[in-house]
Amino acid sequence: MSTITVDESIMEKINIRCKQINCSPDELVNDILYNHLRHVEEIPEDIDAERIWNLLEHDKPEGDDILDRITDMFD
Repeated sequence: MSTITVDESIMEKINIRCKQINCSPDELVNDILYNHLRHVEEIPEDIDAERIWNLLEHDKPEGDDILDRITDMFD
């Protein structure tokens, strides 16, 4: 499993929700990601994984249009 960093304000909400449903933060985050990503049926063969990786590597912490730029690759 890979390590991810979660913003402190989001982590507070994760911890609250975990107490409500009696689970660990890892379980909750994995379930959320799985439920979101299960809609991805398959990755197109012509996807430029290196280009996407480079875009993500240069993403700014304060946010930018990276999601829009990646989404536009599939239009």
